[in-house]
Amino acid sequence: MPFAPNPVIWGSLLHASRTRGESSFGELAARRLVELEPTNVAHHVVLANLYAEMGRWREAEEVRRLVKEGGLRKDAGWSFAERVG
Repeated sequence: MPFAPNPVIWGSLLHASRTRGESSFGELAARRLVELEPTNVAHHVVLANLYAEMGRWREAEEVRRLVKEGGLRKDAGWSFAERVG
């Protein structure tokens, strides 16, 4: 690759690896995302969920603990629709 992978590339690889069941590659992609954007709690959540899917409960709990101790918070999602007429 002629350039360093950025979060968009790692996110794409993470999604593809989860879709295809390649959990070890998904773990690598999720860890890179956490390294590149440590304050993005979504990356931590994906990594914790990936560990849980793999049955690696200690690692999942450790990631969740780090999120809590680090003061990271996941904002609740929301959307709205405007009705015209």
